[in-house]
Amino acid sequence: MVLWSALNKQLPLRKSNTAKLNFGAARFSKGKLAEVIARVYLRQHGYRCVAANFRNRAGEIDLILEHPAHRAIVFVEVKYRSHAGFGGASYAITQKQLRRIQNSAGQFMARHPRLQDHAVRFDAILFHGSLWQLEWIQGL
Repeated sequence: MVLWSALNKQLPLRKSNTAKLNFGAARFSKGKLAEVIARVYLRQHGYRCVAANFRNRAGEIDLILEHPAHRAIVFVEVKYRSHAGFGGASYAITQKQLRRIQNSAGQFMARHPRLQDHAVRFDAILFHGSLWQLEWIQGL
């Protein structure tokens, strides 16, 4: 129940033509909903969101979080797959995509000198199937 009350505060309105979920009058893409659930989940584990959907020429990073106790910055890729075809969500993160995330992360860190002394980690939050099973892979 804590997760749902936190989600009600986090869900942004989205107007697009992609697959949508209806929550009352608001409509959300499954990808955006997965990002919001991941953000809430990680907040419950002590992380603080520094940025979401950070974009630059190198690519995009879904979530950038800080763990103050560990002095760590975590760059998170969020994936949702409704079925396991082609390997499911875990196979959706390719080496090419990981390189783009790492390049974007380098540019993000260069723009934020106060974070330079933090450890850096790359994680993935994967959602599988219609039941939205969450898998957290730390240290890609």
